[in-house]
Amino acid sequence: MSFDTIIPLQRLQQMQQAQAVAGRKLILKQTVSTADLWVTGIGVTLAIPTLSLSCWALIVYFAIKEMVRKTYLVRNVATGGKFRVYKDDFKQYKKQFKHKEKEIRTILDLEKKAEMLSEIVKDTTEK
Repeated sequence: MSFDTIIPLQRLQQMQQAQAVAGRKLILKQTVSTADLWVTGIGVTLAIPTLSLSCWALIVYFAIKEMVRKTYLVRNVATGGKFRVYKDDFKQYKKQFKHKEKEIRTILDLEKKAEMLSEIVKDTTEK
């Protein structure tokens, strides 16, 4: 990623956090549970003597967990509170959130293009 694309993304994240703190918008991020961290840590530790066994155990654990799980653990960006949300609801929220982000990016791109065009017009009128 170039430096030009990182700055607008950082501004976007700052705007999201400011809106979330102001209470005008609910922003949720999926977090990793403590049990997942423990299982991954044990799997990595066991990977040294028994690589294939621990890899298969981790794959089976996470595959079963993904199929059986009905809720996600999410964190509110504004308050830092953690709570569980139904899988389908969170997927719908993510889809809507990505659509809004896409709209914001297109607006930022249009503003950038408008600035470039105004600079070109200035340059041509000066000559």
